[in-house]
Amino acid sequence: LGRGRRWTFSAAAGGGAGTAHSKRALPEGMLLVKIPKLSPSMTHGSVARWLQENGSELQPYDLLFEVATESLTEDANKIGKFAGLVTLQVECCDHATLVRRLVPDDVSRPLPVGTPIALLVEDDSALPEAEAIADSAIGLEAYDTSDVLEMNWSAYLKESR
Repeated sequence: LGRGRRWTFSAAAGGGAGTAHSKRALPEGMLLVKIPKLSPSMTHGSVARWLQENGSELQPYDLLFEVATESLTEDANKIGKFAGLVTLQVECCDHATLVRRLVPDDVSRPLPVGTPIALLVEDDSALPEAEAIADSAIGLEAYDTSDVLEMNWSAYLKESR
């Protein structure tokens, strides 16, 4: 799948005009994992289950979390006799350390596409600063996250329960 860096710069969904000027840039080497847009019509998703713990060293293709959307489950229910939740497993695509999961795994809490859900670092030398940002009362709110390195995602359909 691709060579070299597998993180891309991407604008966050719904960023307000003028907000970026009053905020600082996220320090170099810090990466955000956001709720991915899995289809053109998807507007919200939820973290159904985290598959990695804070502090985990991630390798390419390590499964990071499961994302659920109403439309995935609704589409599965249209097929026939189906009861359960459909999730997609999202994998990490580069070497990184998971600094902090920013949201709990909670299917009942849908988040807008583009919402930051985890903070990672490419190099462990950035770990203390990243932990300080994640631990602060305002956290990422003090930073402009509209144009930051964002994890490209790959997803795999998970078995229904």
